[in-house]
Amino acid sequence: GTFQPDEGKQSCADCGSGHFSPPAGGAPECAACAPGSHSPSAGADLCPLCRPGTWTNETGSSACNPCAAGTHNAARGSKDGANCTQCGVGTYSGEGCSSCFLCEGGKSNPKAGSGEEGDCRLCDLGTYSQKGAAKCELCGRGKYGPRSGGTYCELCPSNFVSFPGSVKMADCTCESTQNGQVMTKNK
Repeated sequence: GTFQPDEGKQSCADCGSGHFSPPAGGAPECAACAPGSHSPSAGADLCPLCRPGTWTNETGSSACNPCAAGTHNAARGSKDGANCTQCGVGTYSGEGCSSCFLCEGGKSNPKAGSGEEGDCRLCDLGTYSQKGAAKCELCGRGKYGPRSGGTYCELCPSNFVSFPGSVKMADCTCESTQNGQVMTKNK
């Protein structure tokens, strides 16, 4: 990471940040780091590529820019902020992320481009979700959801049914047939 601009001098100078000189040293001048790479300190032998989740479109950059919260970029050496793509529904990311994180089970996020985990909201009673859900689903017929943030619904007892979105076992009713008609009775 050094250069020698004056012939006949014995000592070399360090290349500045954003520049490099091959390891052999003694080059007449330093070269600027190419877009998609950077050199954060003086005396660099090379310019490392921007890590995933970052980018720079500048020549001679001393740092790479982070992708904005709610976006991600898995590529190394990215030269354009447009390569930071928006996170989809059911996910979120912080600043400088290489991937988006799934909302945990029992939560949902209907909004694309979310920048924090707090955008994942707990499912209400009578609903549930798996990881990465855009919305919480109603517990189906014959099931109930007794807790918020549920990842599954409880089954009503055998021969009992409930309406979709039921929240407690008492919502399950006994189903029987009498004279061809379905009759229900609370448990």
